[in-house]
Amino acid sequence: MAEYYKTLCATDISDLLAWISDTQATLNAKDKVDHAKVMEEKTRLMDAIFDHVGLASVMKDQGLRAWAEKQGGWLKTYAAFKVQLDKERQFNNKWFDCTTWGVKASQAHALVEEGSPDWIAVSRVYFVQYHLHLQLQTATRYAERHGIALKGDIPIGVTRCSADVWAQPNLFKLGFNAGAPGDPQQDWGFPPYNWPEMHKDNCLWYVLHTPTTPSTHSHAHTHISGG
Repeated sequence: MAEYYKTLCATDISDLLAWISDTQATLNAKDKVDHAKVMEEKTRLMDAIFDHVGLASVMKDQGLRAWAEKQGGWLKTYAAFKVQLDKERQFNNKWFDCTTWGVKASQAHALVEEGSPDWIAVSRVYFVQYHLHLQLQTATRYAERHGIALKGDIPIGVTRCSADVWAQPNLFKLGFNAGAPGDPQQDWGFPPYNWPEMHKDNCLWYVLHTPTTPSTHSHAHTHISGG
């Protein structure tokens, strides 16, 4: 990404490279992958790059803007969800259940309007999702050159704290949790699908959320997780 913005915006973020290198060395030295720490550091890094490049320069990226427009069907709802999630965590002790939120997905358009009070936070979401898209494309092409095919997965379940449940709660049986019957340790907390509702539009939600190949559907459902 350093070279990406150096070329695109004539922005030098090489001063961040030492931090990146040190953090990478620390995490790689661990015996096991510390997933929570990896995600924390990646988030800090992405925020630092965004702040260093600046909102105006990031949103002048024609590649990002074209991609965001094309992906608007899910991206706008997801960005609104992420922005509202941060707000709910501050005052809602049931923030982990988006059915308790005061703002509904039907009101989300106001959050993602350019120039809205939340526009910077929304742009951060676009920025992260776009670069996840680019990185997955790069990884896919590398794998294909070496005779390796990347296979997408199907959505087994989604958490209550997700853009999907927030946007279309009718598609889920919110009074139940999926899991392995008879094993209390296997209560996954995922609401099962409401198949009668799903079938009303020929399972459109499910079809749209089942990837074909990473190169053609490369946002890879990063928006399913609420965290």
